[in-house]
Amino acid sequence: LLCISVTGDFTDPIWLTVCDSDRAILQKHSIVGVQLEMFDGYNDSPADSIRKMLLHSGHMIMAESPTYFQSFKHVLSSLKNSDIANFSLVREIVFGEYRH
Repeated sequence: LLCISVTGDFTDPIWLTVCDSDRAILQKHSIVGVQLEMFDGYNDSPADSIRKMLLHSGHMIMAESPTYFQSFKHVLSSLKNSDIANFSLVREIVFGEYRH
């Protein structure tokens, strides 16, 4: 998971995942293929996000998650769509509570 900030303070996050990473191209040209990720509560359309990056003059800041996001994406999506009142592991997963 990548997060790009046009302003440099991450108040305007643009979320992406790496979808194509050819080692030879990465080493020679520092290029990877990315895909926009749209999350609940994210107000910009894909076109708005691309427009922000293309029209920005100067440097942007990028942060990369150390975990492999694609393996967790569907689980997180399912959890977000679950009825929390009827979710049996809500204390452990949502609130991080541990019973001895």
